[in-house]
Amino acid sequence: MKKIKPWVKLLLVAIIFCICGYVSYKKASTYSIEQGLKEVEINTTHKVNEFVKKIKNAELVNKNEEKTFSKLGEEKIKIVIKNKVVKEKQKFIKVKVVDKTNPEIEAKEEYSITIGDELDLLKDVVVTDNSLEDIKAEVIGDYSLDKAGTYNLKYKATDSSNNSTEKELTLIVKEKPKKTTTTTTKVASSSKYYIKINLTQNVVMVYQKDNNGQYTKLVKTFVASVGDGKQGVSRYTPVGKFTTGAKHEMLSLKGGVWGHYTVQIWKAIWFHSVPYYSKPDKDGNWNNLEYEEYNKLGQAASAGCVRLAVRDAKWIYDNIPKGTTVEIYESNSLPEGVTKPTAIKIDINDTEKRGWDPTDTNPNNPWNK
Repeated sequence: MKKIKPWVKLLLVAIIFCICGYVSYKKASTYSIEQGLKEVEINTTHKVNEFVKKIKNAELVNKNEEKTFSKLGEEKIKIVIKNKVVKEKQKFIKVKVVDKTNPEIEAKEEYSITIGDELDLLKDVVVTDNSLEDIKAEVIGDYSLDKAGTYNLKYKATDSSNNSTEKELTLIVKEKPKKTTTTTTKVASSSKYYIKINLTQNVVMVYQKDNNGQYTKLVKTFVASVGDGKQGVSRYTPVGKFTTGAKHEMLSLKGGVWGHYTVQIWKAIWFHSVPYYSKPDKDGNWNNLEYEEYNKLGQAASAGCVRLAVRDAKWIYDNIPKGTTVEIYESNSLPEGVTKPTAIKIDINDTEKRGWDPTDTNPNNPWNK
């Protein structure tokens, strides 16, 4: 048998070493990404890690990066990965932005009028939708304001993605009484209060008229949380002048949470308490507060509404009549003589107290003991 020369042996060892190194390099640099979310609702915000279910042989670098989806259709999500071989590399995942959420209708369930009365069934109807579209409701069913009877109707609202919601409405039209009594009601020439909201400072100021008939007399100052989005985008509080509308002691809010002492500012923008995860219990106790959100009073944190401590939301609910002007503006400073209030901070580890608003006067509230 012919003896292999030493230099040949060295060459073979080098070749084998190179092959092993190449195989090891290819194995180390090979990765795979299994996609997570493939479809999201419009005007929702998600972190990048929600779109990646599993990564093999790599690490997700930008997992906590957030993206808000404000346009229907296909979107690309940038994925940044790295491993021992790949220092940093960008990949893109396609996601479909859809609208599968039905609009919500806020309206009275029953009207009772007399023949000859004027009535606009759509005047106080508010339609909100996650698409942020300006959706108009319609009345389904036949009725006559000149004919006595009970009419079973429906409100219907449909968004551009053809998601539709209906709400029952009963219209009762009564005959004119044979004898009528005329009553004269004195109506105030203007509102008792004027409300200003500084979005930058998250402060609500309530004014009364001075001796000259101008709204310069400050009577209340509340610390608040306004929308944390930008104008024209989701989660924003609009700038301008509005007038207060409907009131509800309890109202279902976006995200499946509940507001206490709610007063409408404009469309789906309300004054209300810091949200609760659920309705009050069977004894009427509001004890399931979003305590981490309560601790954000004084900074922008809401989805557009104006959040307040319960005590302050109740004051507005009890004292501000429908039609009161609310002026919303932005400024880095407060008017002379106005000091921004501070809210009590909740210890999130205190399981006895954290579910309660510290300003709730309920005798069962552990803050009052």
